[in-house]
This record gives sequence, C-alpha cells and structure tokens, in this order.
Amino acid sequence: MTKILLHICCGPCATHPATVLSQEYEVIGYFYNPNIWPYEEWLKRYGAFKKFCEESEAISDYFPKIKSPLTPLLQRGEEEISPWGGGEGGWEEEYKIEHQKYLESVKGYEKEPEGGKRCPLCFTLRLDKAAKFASDNLIDIFATTLTIGRNKRPEIINSIGQISADKYGIKFYEANWKKQDGALKGKHISDEHELYRQHYCGCEFSL
Repeated sequence: MTKILLHICCGPCATHPATVLSQEYEVIGYFYNPNIWPYEEWLKRYGAFKKFCEESEAISDYFPKIKSPLTPLLQRGEEEISPWGGGEGGWEEEYKIEHQKYLESVKGYEKEPEGGKRCPLCFTLRLDKAAKFASDNLIDIFATTLTIGRNKRPEIINSIGQISADKYGIKFYEANWKKQDGALKGKHISDEHELYRQHYCGCEFSL
C-alpha cells in the first residue's frame, strides 16, 4: 500500500481524514504546528495527536515521537524524535525557536482577523515543512487535515499544499474534509477516543 504523509493540526481534526485515507493509503501522521500558543497548549494538542495515532488503526506510524508529552521539559532518548528536526536543549526551548519562526512569518499581519491575510502565511509555513519531511523520507504524496476546520477555506489551503508539493517534487492530496458531514463524523470518532478538544484556532492572535 502506498504511503501518504498526513499533516495533522490536532487530534480531533485527524480522525475523519485519517479514516478515509486509510482505505487507500498507509497513513503516516505528522505534527508540525509552531503557531500554537502557549507551550502548554502545544503539549496538550500534541498529546491528543499522539493518543489518536497510537490508538487508531487508521494510522500506521507517526512523527515526532515524544515519550511524555505533558512533561514540561522532555529529555531526549533513543525513542524520541525532535518535532523540529534537530536543535539543542529541551523541548520547550525548541518550541520557542520554532514559534519565533511562526511570528516572523506573519509579521505585520498580527491584527488580521481569523481567516484573514495572516492565515495563508501560517499554512504555508506548516505545509512547506510537511512536504519537505515527506520528500526527505521518500513519501511521494502528502495531505493535511486543515480543511476540516469550519473557518478554513479549502481553496486556499489546497492551493498552498500544491505549491509546497511542487517545490519538493511530490504530490498533494487535495480534499475538503468538511464535505459530507466530515466534521461531525470526526467528532464522533474523537469522542470515542476521548481526545482533548481546543477552543481556539491556535496562535495568540486567534484568542
């Protein structure tokens, strides 16, 4: 079965897309979301991502792997892979470095409303990283869960995904996961796994 890298923004949003994709692909989950603020919230969302990936038959493997996602400073070990692809120090330090990259990528657009001009810049940062990870690991196609969000515009996200795929010489799986009650189906699966559900998009500007 062909592998597909699924960029996952959070555990609940992964449930429906992963279930659908697993009927055709071997799904590899990937969590890269440095927009999330604060660090404690990032840990909660990573924890939900990890929980679903380990419990669901829809996902065959996932990255990064962290032993104890709710420990403030996580020590490296042979089973751990950095969410950021390297760096020194604890996970919180690495989080701060990557979150700063996010802040720099949206500089000048901090006051934009959710769904405004800031969001495509955020999508680009995350999907570009996912496409590179897929290419580096010889995965020829990638997808994202982002289009399942009620305030997320699929035409913008899919366009950015395709640009990132072209950049790294791979394919992008275009989808609108909201169609056919996708969000409702995902909620049912999320409830079955008792996943943490956040109450805002992610960055400090969306609060």
